Amino acid sequence: MTDAQRRALADKLRRCQASAGRPIRSFLRRPYPTAFPSTARLRRWRHRNHARLAHGRTFWGDRLRVRLPDEISIAIRRHGFIEYELSAFLLRHLRDGMTFLDVGAHLGYFTVLASRCVGPAGRVVSFEPTPATYELLAQNVAALGNVTAVPAAVWSSPGTLSLTDHGVGYSPYNSAYRSRLPAAVRQRVATTVHEVTAVTLEEFVAARALTPDVIKVDAESAERNVLEGMGRLLGTVRPMVSLEVGDLDVPGAPRSAELVEFMAGHDYRAYELSGGIPRPHRPRSSYEYDNLVFVAAEKGHLFHV
Repeated sequence: MTDAQRRALADKLRRCQASAGRPIRSFLRRPYPTAFPSTARLRRWRHRNHARLAHGRTFWGDRLRVRLPDEISIAIRRHGFIEYELSAFLLRHLRDGMTFLDVGAHLGYFTVLASRCVGPAGRVVSFEPTPATYELLAQNVAALGNVTAVPAAVWSSPGTLSLTDHGVGYSPYNSAYRSRLPAAVRQRVATTVHEVTAVTLEEFVAARALTPDVIKVDAESAERNVLEGMGRLLGTVRPMVSLEVGDLDVPGAPRSAELVEFMAGHDYRAYELSGGIPRPHRPRSSYEYDNLVFVAAEKGHLFHV
């Protein structure tokens, strides 16, 4: 991907983000009821665990298979993107030939974006433990020669673990910990527990001679487990790491401040994103939902060009 292509896509992403708050009908010259399910209907589907397969077009032009009423699927189908800040950051910093690991890939939005950014000479490995979600991921990356999809959880030690599946409507919240869903929702939603394969990043990349440049971690309260399973990667390879943070009092899960301290203990610096641009982060005692980016101290110059 050329710099000109990156700039054009960054502009398109900004336009998508600016329009994301507007209802679909406002874009039509002569508004009429659209074929897209209403918010009320999607809410009913979610409560009844009703699924509908569909397609969504990403801001960079790829067509992804999605499953409504999953909220990630809704965002992709309606707006063409999710998580504006992280999308803009990866578009800016992933380069041809890099290796990207997507931990908690879901249906593959960031996986496919990374595939386009790193090009044929790069590599992308995505991990998704929920069986039904992995099926969508596999379909979305089937034609991408630089992507490997792995049906496994990433953890602190290899083996198996119990993953709670909250159904299609709440699949982004599937976790080995108690869900971050509100208690009223947890009581209403039927769940399934899957025994899934767990791998560590240290052993996985060593077995395949991979040298990751960037690792994205969205593991639904299991971020600390993922970091502990990186082992020597943080001390030798020193990849850039994106971590989801946010304190919701999930039993057994560490607070986000502990993740920041863990990375600081490995001589990493934390950055928050503004318009996709990293800014030095000042540690806090508690965190709202966000993505922080960590870079090895000796590589901080990468964010000052």
